[in-house]
Amino acid sequence: MIKAGRIDGVLTGTVYGGYYAKHLAGSNDYKLIGSDVFPQDEVAVGIRKKDRTPVKKINYALKVLQKDGTLRQINKKWLGIDTDYLGPVDQFK
Repeated sequence: MIKAGRIDGVLTGTVYGGYYAKHLAGSNDYKLIGSDVFPQDEVAVGIRKKDRTPVKKINYALKVLQKDGTLRQINKKWLGIDTDYLGPVDQFK
């Protein structure tokens, strides 16, 4: 709709907005306004409280991806952002 000239902008989360702005034709025509203007968004995985093993495995995998640089590569490729920020992955133990 932006390309069609019917709207001037979209307010959305970093993951969703970053992906589409990077992968749509004419992606250089878009300006992304970062979290210094809007609050940072977070993504969560829903798991039952009693299922501790998946929480530990997911947190471990995220830390490995961050440490070896894979998370940064994924973010660059798919979202067009240069970051390996995970947020508080140990928030839910």
